[in-house]
Amino acid sequence: MATTYLPGAVRPANPTRRAFIAAAGLTIPAVAMAAMPIVSNPRSGWDSLVAEFHRADDAQKVADKAHDAAETVHFAGRKLLGERPKSPNSDYPRPISDMTIGELRDYAAPPEQQAQHATALAEWQAKSDELDQRYKRDAEDDWHDAVDAREDAVNAIFAYPAPDRTALLFKLDLAEREYHGLGIDLDETVAKHVFTDVRRFARGEA
Repeated sequence: MATTYLPGAVRPANPTRRAFIAAAGLTIPAVAMAAMPIVSNPRSGWDSLVAEFHRADDAQKVADKAHDAAETVHFAGRKLLGERPKSPNSDYPRPISDMTIGELRDYAAPPEQQAQHATALAEWQAKSDELDQRYKRDAEDDWHDAVDAREDAVNAIFAYPAPDRTALLFKLDLAEREYHGLGIDLDETVAKHVFTDVRRFARGEA
């Protein structure tokens, strides 16, 4: 029998963004619900889903750490890179209070200043893109993949009829951990699955 230990829900560095993503992923489409297979050994099928959840949960924890480390390095590099070069067209030749609306609308810095700015901006953008690619984008993609895989595993558990009381308690704990403290209501599809299981057990049908 697969272990019933349920690790705490991951609380990443950016709770607002990640909580939103996690909550959005828990909605199970009706088509996916209808497509759930009927297996000859419900307990075996359940144990496989729980094992996959634990694997996906551990993988997301690893991805969380890698993503946070990459962001730390990325922000440090951003600080060293400095601010984006400011357009010379924003530096007016005299106080704007002394300029007419037409002068403000039509003002353009001397061509040589604009050329220098274009060169500086291109160099800054190239370094910024390199920094993003090296220290953030790959980790960001890996993190999103890990989040998606964990959400799929969670959804599969909720959609699968609990084969016994231990499995039902696992579902209840999982629902509580996924939603507790996120400031959002329990997803109605998740609630429907859980309440369906509770009714089955209450009627002695499981």
